[in-house]
Amino acid sequence: MSLLFHSTNGQSPPVTLREALLAGQAPDRGLYFPETFPRFTPTEIAAFAGLPYHEIAFRVLSKFTEGIIPRNVLAAMCHEAYNFPVPLEIIMSACS
Repeated sequence: MSLLFHSTNGQSPPVTLREALLAGQAPDRGLYFPETFPRFTPTEIAAFAGLPYHEIAFRVLSKFTEGIIPRNVLAAMCHEAYNFPVPLEIIMSACS
């Protein structure tokens, strides 16, 4: 079963990702959010450090699009959307 999305106002029925994307906003004027948030293991998160941004986007989005967008199509979409360097900057240094 696909992940369902609910309205933040709670007055609209749950919908699939496809329906949420096509509608944009729920009929009750709420925003759609997933019923559950997929989890990543510490190992999966650590692996992000060595990956290009489009691959990280693919790995995150694939948890939400399973069974809806074929993996090879999603990978191509992510590669096309993030075909430029995405610089990461440290915003907080580690405390001793």
